Amino acid sequence: MKKFVFLIVIFGSLSFAAKVIYNYFPITKSRIVGIYTIDDSFYPGKNAEWQKALYSFEITSDDKFIFREKLADSSFRTTLGTVHYYRNSSPILFRIVLSDPHPLVDEYPSLYRGNRKFYYVFESKFGNMFYRKSDGNDS
Repeated sequence: MKKFVFLIVIFGSLSFAAKVIYNYFPITKSRIVGIYTIDDSFYPGKNAEWQKALYSFEITSDDKFIFREKLADSSFRTTLGTVHYYRNSSPILFRIVLSDPHPLVDEYPSLYRGNRKFYYVFESKFGNMFYRKSDGNDS
């Protein structure tokens, strides 16, 4: 019986500590702003490598969404849109509004997070594309 109570106390303490850590690093608008590139660690290989070389996006502090595609001649095609935040508490969630839909931009990207890191998943014509903030500080 004492072992059972001890295990419950340990499990409860760990759960509480995980919640504290989770809330200590909230996903705020200032953390979202930045440049995102394909995270090729999810599905390493040629597909992830060429996606990483060709596609990225940026969210600016003035709520602009900029999607970049590298073309065959090494120039870039840029698609512009806006970010509409629809949840103001952590984690901040948003909707991407483009004047013309783009087959690689998910209007409602899925947010996944760990204790300190987070990433977005866009459902696209290529399947899921995994984007992580590329500045390395707190993506």
